Amino acid sequence: MSSWTEPIFIQSLFICLFGISISYWWLSNKIKSKLKEVEERQAKSRK
Repeated sequence: MSSWTEPIFIQSLFICLFGISISYWWLSNKIKSKLKEVEERQAKSRK
């Protein structure tokens, strides 16, 4: 069983948190860009 003081556990934890934060950033940017595209299409169709 691993404990909080093991260097490999801490390294793995930081790598996982780094990967999760990058994936969250990437997904949020994708969703924002898609929402912007939809809003632009809706604005064009209204005119």
